[in-house]
Amino acid sequence: MLHLLNLYPLSISSAPMAIHSPLANASAPWLLTVVYTVSALLAYLIGSFPTGYIVVKQMTGEDIRLIGSGGTGATNVRRVAGKQAALGVLLIDFHKGWVPVAIACIIFPTWYWLHVMIGLLAVIGHSKSIFLGFKGGKSAATGLGALLGMAPLAAIALGLIAFGMTRLTRFQSVGSITAGVCSPIIMLLLHEPLPYTLYTVLAALYVIFLHRANIQRLLQGKENPL
Repeated sequence: MLHLLNLYPLSISSAPMAIHSPLANASAPWLLTVVYTVSALLAYLIGSFPTGYIVVKQMTGEDIRLIGSGGTGATNVRRVAGKQAALGVLLIDFHKGWVPVAIACIIFPTWYWLHVMIGLLAVIGHSKSIFLGFKGGKSAATGLGALLGMAPLAAIALGLIAFGMTRLTRFQSVGSITAGVCSPIIMLLLHEPLPYTLYTVLAALYVIFLHRANIQRLLQGKENPL
């Protein structure tokens, strides 16, 4: 890991906006500790924001965790509260990943491992929300949003793959899983930084793991189409 950190330095001293900032002194251990700790906490809390639960509760008075698949993502919200509600949830969940990563990329443009950590914790927060007893959704939209902050072209390509496969098969799970499988390949083809490629590997494995029940239903022919 140390040689990887040397390849992708944590310092932002090359960024013009940081020349006169104490943040440029990335060699200070206390600075790294503070930045990473605060960023980790905020990323997880933002990812944990229970969008689907709040929307369904406000619209129907029901607990989405007790309905359908029990997930709080847009797919389950669509079945409970309709397409418009699902679209709103999808957009907010997407931004839960994109916003914190994008901000980190602006403030710390070469701290690649920080970007990766923020993205992964937002993904984990969405699926294991502290506000919902560590339950949540499948994290596909949040994970894609985080990738948009790191590698926009790759995120757009994967979004199109997910959309296309969902439309073709009528299964949201197939779109999400296919995009996850393709994500490291797309990153390699686009020559994205190694830490970002590693992010797609870890996020894809996690999202596919969260879809394990969907995979079982697909194999049994019992998955519900859109």
